[in-house]
Amino acid sequence: SDTKGFTDLQHTVASTLTSHTPHNDPDPSTDPSTTKLSTTAAPASRIVSERAKRKVNYEHQSSDLKNWNSAVSQNRNAETLDFRPKLNKELQLSQAALVGKFTPESEFEKEVAAALEEEEVRLEALETNNGQILEEHSDDGEDDLGHAATTEQHMRKRRGELAKIRALLFYEEQKRH
Repeated sequence: SDTKGFTDLQHTVASTLTSHTPHNDPDPSTDPSTTKLSTTAAPASRIVSERAKRKVNYEHQSSDLKNWNSAVSQNRNAETLDFRPKLNKELQLSQAALVGKFTPESEFEKEVAAALEEEEVRLEALETNNGQILEEHSDDGEDDLGHAATTEQHMRKRRGELAKIRALLFYEEQKRH
């Protein structure tokens, strides 16, 4: 009695839907009077749904593993295996390639780059002068590092000062022990 009203409602809704379709084909599969109405199934239990997920995941993973079969069989049949990393020839850079790509970023790098460029210009100037040595020394007696030229008298004086300092340090060390 109760389901009869529900069935009548379903037939009414189905007939209104089919009457408003653009083309009313007498297809027996879509005819509401010939189709059997059914209810949707209840959702599967958690255990069954998780089992189905695992099964689908297993099938997917096993299809991915089939791609490795040839490599695995080659390794199993090989006499020896070489696990050393295969270096790409493009990644092996020479010193000249690294120097060519270098761009100075910090202040120190910029100063060093400027000094190297000046030296390169100086060397090119030497080559253009057919190997003649250019005198760039100043007249104040300093060498390339900025140290004054030392005389024999100055060396004797400095050696004496160092001997005194060594003796004092030795004396202090003996007092401590």
